[in-house]
Amino acid sequence: MCDVRQGPTAEQGRELVDDQQTPAAPQRSHDSEADAQRLVRLGDYRRALHQLMQCHGDSIRSFCRTILRDTDSAEEVCQQVFIEAFHDLPNFAGRSSLRTWLFSIARHRSLDAMKRDHRWGRFKTDEVPDPPDPQPSAADSIDTTKLHAELAACIATLAAPVQVTIILRYGGDLTYEEIAKRCGGTPATHHARVVRALPILRRQLEARIASEAAKRQPA
Repeated sequence: MCDVRQGPTAEQGRELVDDQQTPAAPQRSHDSEADAQRLVRLGDYRRALHQLMQCHGDSIRSFCRTILRDTDSAEEVCQQVFIEAFHDLPNFAGRSSLRTWLFSIARHRSLDAMKRDHRWGRFKTDEVPDPPDPQPSAADSIDTTKLHAELAACIATLAAPVQVTIILRYGGDLTYEEIAKRCGGTPATHHARVVRALPILRRQLEARIASEAAKRQPA
C-alpha cells in the first residue's frame, strides 16, 4: 500500500477512478468541498478524490457532455479530469475552490478532445478579449502564458452554461448559431451570455493583472 502522503501517480489515479465509477449519493457540496480540502491538507489524496467524485462527478460529466456533444467522449474526458486531479492534488495551492479547479481542468481537457477530433481549428488564444486599456505597467509585468492562465481562472468563476458559451465562441471559434445547434437555446441567448460575461471577465482580469504587478513591485 502506498504512503498517502507521497505524490500519487497517474496509474493510481486511474485505478481509483475506475473503482469509483458508481459513487454514493452526493453530499451537500459545501460540506464535501470542506472535507476534501481538509483531506488534501492532511495528504490523504485517495479519500479527497473520493469526496470530489461524489460531490462533482455528475456536474463535470455534464459539463464535458455539453461541450463535446458525445457521451462516450465526455465520459473519457471526465475520467481524465479526475485522474489528472488526483495526480496534481499535492500541488493544489488553494487559490480557488476545488470545484473551480476541477472545472478548469475539465475545460482544458474538453478543448483538447475537440482539437484531437478535429472538430475545430487551432485554438486561437489571440481572439480571447483582453481588458480595455490596461495600465502599461500591469500589462508589461505579466507574460502571455500567465495572462492566459489568469483569464482561464476568471472564466472558471462563471456559471457552467456561460463558460461553455465563452469557450465555444472564443476557443472553438463557433458562431452563435453553431453554438445554439450544439448546446441548445437560441443564438440570441448565447450572444446575451457573452455580452453580460465580457465586462465581468475584463474587471476580474484587470484586478488579477494589477495584483500580479503589485506583487512584483520592490518592497
